[in-house]
Amino acid sequence: NGGLLSAQAHAMKGFSAPLRALVAVAGCAAPGAATVQRGATVSVSHEGHPIEGVIKLLKELKQTVLEEGRAEEVTYAKFAQWCSSSGRSLEKAVDKSKEAVDLLETEIDATSKENTTLTEQIGKLDEEIAKYEKTDADSTKERDDAKKLYEKADADLESSIKAFDEVITEMKNAKASTSGLLIQAAARKALGSLSASALGSLSDSQLTRLQAVVGKAEPGDAKGEKEVPDFLAKGDYGGRVKKYEFKSDNVIELMEELKRNFEDERVEGTKRETAAQNAYDLAKNARDAALDAAKTSKGEKETMLGEVKSALAKVEGDLVNTKADLEADEQNLESTKTDCAMKKSEWEERSTLRQKEMEAIDVGVSI
Repeated sequence: NGGLLSAQAHAMKGFSAPLRALVAVAGCAAPGAATVQRGATVSVSHEGHPIEGVIKLLKELKQTVLEEGRAEEVTYAKFAQWCSSSGRSLEKAVDKSKEAVDLLETEIDATSKENTTLTEQIGKLDEEIAKYEKTDADSTKERDDAKKLYEKADADLESSIKAFDEVITEMKNAKASTSGLLIQAAARKALGSLSASALGSLSDSQLTRLQAVVGKAEPGDAKGEKEVPDFLAKGDYGGRVKKYEFKSDNVIELMEELKRNFEDERVEGTKRETAAQNAYDLAKNARDAALDAAKTSKGEKETMLGEVKSALAKVEGDLVNTKADLEADEQNLESTKTDCAMKKSEWEERSTLRQKEMEAIDVGVSI
């Protein structure tokens, strides 16, 4: 028995603690059957030499260790395969997420620039629209004022022409009487109906001749001239009035001449007004077209800006989600690598220990 115990002690130096306990139990067991649990049941018989039972027990334990090692190797191989495929999948996911982040950041940069450009363009269009509207308002006021002046001048000319028509008719009717007073009264009536602007349009020669007409009381009157009315005060007419032979034909001719002057002036005024109105209409049409184009462009750009802002918000949201996915994938990858490395270390440690157990068993059996 002393030799048996010495052999057992030498053999168990390489055993794990559980295996040493099993061997000790086997060696110290009473004669009969011993049941040792390590994934299997081994029977020990003490028939024959006692060491034979120990040897048999060690061989059975070695077989059990070997089978457990093979089973664990299969399990670990599956786990190692999972680690490899999971690692590759996670690495691909991380790379894909990084690429997506880069693309989204590039898209955000481009969309942000487009947003800025559209905002600036809309601001410029607002300024352009305001400028067109102010120009239109100023031009319209200026045209309205000019039109009012024209209408007033035209009405004055129309009134003057009408007055001269009436005077000429009266003069022709009074011609047979050869009464200078009737003709003079008609001339004064015509002058009295003239507006200040109409009087201002008369030439010096015409005013001088009118002075001669209205300044005569009777043909051959000794006194001659009468005081010039205030509405004819256009300078020193006294020094310019020449002796004028008062004849009815000459007076009628003068009135007709003045009438034609006013008619011509009215026609010219109408032409100028028509030209001014046409020029205004052309300019206004051009402004209106430009204003409509600016407003249309602004509307289109505002629609585009709304779409760009929506797209920008979506891309920014996608970037947040993608970065979160990237972070999760990186954490999973790191966790998987850590777990797999730890399991590999444990597997290698158990494999080494198992190998030493089997070597120790072989040594114990040989002893």
